[in-house]
Amino acid sequence: MIEELSLRNVGPAPGMALRFAPRLNLLTGDNGLGKSFLLDIAWWALTRKWPGELNRRLPTGLAAKPYADKPASITFSVTGKSKSVTYESKFDRKLQAWTGAAGRPVNPGLVLYAQADGGFAAWDPARNYWRKKGNVDVQDRPPAYVFSTQEIWDGLKDPDRGLLCNGLIADWAGW
Repeated sequence: MIEELSLRNVGPAPGMALRFAPRLNLLTGDNGLGKSFLLDIAWWALTRKWPGELNRRLPTGLAAKPYADKPASITFSVTGKSKSVTYESKFDRKLQAWTGAAGRPVNPGLVLYAQADGGFAAWDPARNYWRKKGNVDVQDRPPAYVFSTQEIWDGLKDPDRGLLCNGLIADWAGW
């Protein structure tokens, strides 16, 4: 579970900090104030992938960019099964990427994200977390599942593998 999120020179402001309550949290405010932006960063902090990076058909959820030409960082605390860990990621302007500590991140448990546009994202440690085969980390795993609004309704088809997910319309018709 994410406990805290702190942004320095990221997005629309030079600094933002958010401390989450242990259970239910509500973010409210007028349109355009950054609620979805904060939720995208919370998703990234828990999964290390941006929603728009995992599904190129999404109109939102792209990687956060630095504010002005100043050093930018995202700091966050996450509680796993047994401990709380604080991470800091800095934006590398040459690579145009967020960098962080090497190695396995803490396992945050199941992460669900209902996006503002009707899309959904799911990160399940049973399918998406690092796996070991012997003493070797297995890299062949999906990073997460991110569905656009259209994919929620119509399903997800892959040209090579066929139908991956029915969609609500087919499920409803089948009931």
